[in-house]
Amino acid sequence: MDTVALKSLFTDQKSIEFLSEIEMDGVQLGMTPFQIQHFVLNRREFTTDFAQFQQAKLELYHRLQNLFDLYYQRRTARANILLAEGTIENLERKKPGKIRDAKIELQKVELDRNNFTLLNIQHTAMEKLKEASVFKKVYDKYKKFDSMKPEEIAKLEEEAWRIKSAYYPELGERYGLTPSGFLALPHEKNGIKELTGDQHGI
Repeated sequence: MDTVALKSLFTDQKSIEFLSEIEMDGVQLGMTPFQIQHFVLNRREFTTDFAQFQQAKLELYHRLQNLFDLYYQRRTARANILLAEGTIENLERKKPGKIRDAKIELQKVELDRNNFTLLNIQHTAMEKLKEASVFKKVYDKYKKFDSMKPEEIAKLEEEAWRIKSAYYPELGERYGLTPSGFLALPHEKNGIKELTGDQHGI
């Protein structure tokens, strides 16, 4: 934290020195390659090469969205900085007074806030880029799936879900999905009569 900001918040030197010694550089804001490999693209959740490819592609799409959002946030912050600078210039031409001085101070706060926002945007963008590079490696590894026909993709997707059902019993309980395929549901044959045992209808 900036020393000027610390001095405005704390009056004792001990607190200021304590906070000034905290090193925040290198703080991991995004996910590490280890986290992505074992928790995002884990083989229990995304069981096959095709499932890994699908999820990596989706994650890449989200990272690109994040970067576009950050781009517009950066443009907004830069515009706010120009606006604050221009407002200060106009206010400084006016007769000095408490109201004028307060308005100038508020614009200086906006300058500081938006400059701080620009730094955060830059750091966040770098973290998103690092994450994207990990997902891109997985995407490139299985890029062959991009050229497959829809019917081939459908079979690969079914295979991935059937394997996943072995690790998630709730898929069988809720949707009737098992490693062997979907279970036949009793009502599919004779409707409600199959469930109630009433063979004569309602």
